[in-house]
Formats: sequence, structure tokens, C-alpha cells
Amino acid sequence: MEREPIEAAPGFSIRLRELSAKETKECPSQRFCFDVSVSPLVGNSESDNNDSPWPGNVVDFGFKIYNRLSLAEKESYDKAVSKFVDAGYWVPIDDDAVIRDTAAPKVVSFPVKQVDDSVPDGPTKVTSFKVRPVIQAVGVNRVIKAGGARKASYSGDSVPEFLLGLRLNFSRAGEGHLGLLSLDVGKAFYRFQLMARSDSNGDAVSSLGYLYIRGAGRWYRCDRLAFGLLH
Repeated sequence: MEREPIEAAPGFSIRLRELSAKETKECPSQRFCFDVSVSPLVGNSESDNNDSPWPGNVVDFGFKIYNRLSLAEKESYDKAVSKFVDAGYWVPIDDDAVIRDTAAPKVVSFPVKQVDDSVPDGPTKVTSFKVRPVIQAVGVNRVIKAGGARKASYSGDSVPEFLLGLRLNFSRAGEGHLGLLSLDVGKAFYRFQLMARSDSNGDAVSSLGYLYIRGAGRWYRCDRLAFGLLH
């Protein structure tokens, strides 16, 4: 299929395509995937990113936060990272390879403790991983958005509103074998693959097909729409 512009995100496009034999599958029967790309800017020299390189000085502040975690929290974080690695979302890579590659952006991952603020007696950890990796991509996102020429915002109903509507509809049904399954939105983002545009004309942003993530002292290569990117 051809790339289609994303109505709620000017400057970005999406495409449904068939997986190649070498690509990672989410399940054995998967045949197709969605990829997301950044559209080139046309006729807008002020927002042209050819002269705007990715942030070069990446400070691994996340490692300091990681070292302050308890042993149990470190184990939870490590398991969450391992799950990304096992799924093929994060691919471990040598430091030298990252240093030599100046075409892709570099971001830092840091540990965040999962809490549920709705508990009356205080926050309680409720998710499968009590500590999860989150990426800091503010500088990269600033380059991508090109001073407002591209926007990845959403002004529709919130996730709680969607879920409430679904639950009410399920409740009204009253019969049959019905169930409602909700997934971590961070995992949903990783289902989308980043794809460099063939018509980028040398633009670093629309050539974005992967990024490097620094997590707990190691580098990973990621060709997915990592949660935190394009926000």
C-alpha cells in the first residue's frame, strides 16, 4: 500500500506492508505490519533539518538512577529490558558501532516505578514490571517537529474515556462470553516500525529508520516507534 498521511499528526505518514522473510514477527502467523515515517518538509527552509543534526552529547543519567534502585527493582527493570530484547524491539549493539554511526539519533532510557494513584491509601505498584524503562527523547523530538511544522499530538477522547465507553457497552450486553482486555500503551507503540523515506533528499529527519537507546550502561538499536519518541 501507499503511504497515507496521518490526519491527527501532520508531517507523519503510515503504511501497511508485507513483512520480509528476515523481519521479526509478533506471532508466527503474522504477514503484515504497519510502518511509520516522517514526511519530508517541502518548500520550508526555516524548518529544513538538513543543517540541524541530532543532539550529539548524550549523558547517561539513567544509569545513575538505575544504580540507586534496590536489587528487586533492578531485577524488575532488567526483566523489562530483556522482554524488549527477546521481542526484537531492542537489539544490543557494541559501543564502537554507535560511535561510528552519526546518522541516527541517540536517546537515554531511565527506570520509572509503576504506581496506581487511584488507591486510597497511597500509590501501589500494580503492573507486571514494577520498574520499566522510559526513554528521554525531548531533544530528538524537538528536531523532528521542526518548530511546529510536524505535530504528533492528539486532541480526541482520552484513553480512560475510551475504556469507560467499552466497559459500559459490555455491561449492557449482559449475555454471552464477553471480555475486555487492555494492554500497556507503551507496548502498542512498539508494534509500529520506523521506516526511512526513499524521497528524503538527504533530510536527516525523514531518513529516520532507527535510533540508539542507552539503557543501564549498554547501547541498543531500535527500529520501532519507541514509547516517548514523536511525543
